Amino acid sequence: MIPFWPLFLAAVVAGFVGALDGIGGAVVLVPILTMAGVDIREAIAIGSISAVSISNSAAPNFLRRHLPNLKLGGVLELFAIVGAIIGSVLTGMTSRHFLFLFCGISLIISWFALWRAWRIKPHLTAMEDAALYKQTMLVGSYYDSESGKTVVYEGRRPYLGSLCMFGVGLMGGLLGGGGSVFTVLVIDLVIGFPTKVALTMSNLMMGTVALASLSIYLEKGLIDAKWMIPTVLGTSIGALLGSRLLSQLKGGVVRAIFLCVLIVLGLEMIYNGQVLSR
Repeated sequence: MIPFWPLFLAAVVAGFVGALDGIGGAVVLVPILTMAGVDIREAIAIGSISAVSISNSAAPNFLRRHLPNLKLGGVLELFAIVGAIIGSVLTGMTSRHFLFLFCGISLIISWFALWRAWRIKPHLTAMEDAALYKQTMLVGSYYDSESGKTVVYEGRRPYLGSLCMFGVGLMGGLLGGGGSVFTVLVIDLVIGFPTKVALTMSNLMMGTVALASLSIYLEKGLIDAKWMIPTVLGTSIGALLGSRLLSQLKGGVVRAIFLCVLIVLGLEMIYNGQVLSR
């Protein structure tokens, strides 16, 4: 059994990274727990708890600054929830090492795609009057502290994005984490929203999606109460700190941090896939 304080500190780090980059705490907590001897299925369930905690803790700060696009987020979330439920039911019935390898390679490819996209065209369009934008779910605005202006953005390909989110939810349910980073990629690359909007939408959506998976884990008896208190407390504190920092950072810094996390997470998934194949 892991002592309270080491798990609490690991949860604080997971909450901070998860809120800052919209990737959820599972990608940090699950490897730590498995290395400490926790069964992989229980570690996945704990990762879902951390995702719910991070989402609830970071949401007020993001909503106060009007960063996430709630209109489109609600639609994408429905597709992700269906995928997460199916993925949770299929846990243990699928070749996990292949899934880890596939997701890791996909993240590496996505890293190059994001890097190229951010170099070719600016991601933000600053406008003086936010009232000029059309009231659709693909259009939104937020105040950008970097430019001192209101940023108005417009997305594209909502139908393709919705289908992709079903796949993201499916992977999240199967892997117990790692799906959130694909949420950011779908909202950024497929739909075309700014990076800060994509990160905050991922943070909000992952809580509801993880909650859907959590119900399946509870039914299977994989949730141990002794892990919940340090996990919830630690991730809540870390998420509060991470969400405040994200709101203050410049867009270029946020993109650079996300690229770093993306390449590390991709390599970690490839490594996990190789370990599971032995």
